[in-house]
Amino acid sequence: MPTIKILPHAEYCPEGAEVTAPAGTSICEALLEHDIHIEHACEMSCACTTCHVIVKEGFESLAPSEEEEDDLLDRAWGLQPNSRLSCQALLAQKNIRISRAPLGLGNVMGDWFYLRKALLSIIETMAKYCKPHSQIEIMANNFEDQVCLTFEGSGHTISENQISRFFDVMAVPGAPEGDLGLSPAVAHRIILLLGGRLLVANRKPKGVQMQAWLPRFPVFKADNKPNSFPRA
Repeated sequence: MPTIKILPHAEYCPEGAEVTAPAGTSICEALLEHDIHIEHACEMSCACTTCHVIVKEGFESLAPSEEEEDDLLDRAWGLQPNSRLSCQALLAQKNIRISRAPLGLGNVMGDWFYLRKALLSIIETMAKYCKPHSQIEIMANNFEDQVCLTFEGSGHTISENQISRFFDVMAVPGAPEGDLGLSPAVAHRIILLLGGRLLVANRKPKGVQMQAWLPRFPVFKADNKPNSFPRA
């Protein structure tokens, strides 16, 4: 039987492991059968990306992906050329080595069209408060029922008055590197529609932090988008 070598991962396999499974078994099934509790929010029905793995060795030996899997992988956080959804990747006779894909947006089951729009609006907003040529740090932290995306930039701070009106579409507070336009209001409205919340604060010594808290379970489904996007 083929062997799956799992590289260490702090959340679901801290020490790493090696397991065996019959050919034709999915990677996800093999891990679960050996008490390695990889996430599979859709119950292995190919409807999410929470079981996303990176196949470090033996990628070509796996059964080819179908169009449905490929479409979902296009939305996955940390996508790489050797990415697979472990619930769809069937073992052959060759040993493989895998690592868990970075946890982050793969656990957010909201509507990806709107989610991407929100994240771009957040980054655009952050850029207005950053020093020229500085970087925006983006970190993802997973909690029991939420994902927290933190955006941090060094540069300018926001006055208390601006913070209180930051997401008010009528206020449109300005920024040192150019007017913010509607970006904060757009991002805020989308995050709310996805069942989350968006926060803004100053960070020490200088700079701005924005946090998007998003649910880890479906809010919108891809085949159930609203006919028109509600106005902010």
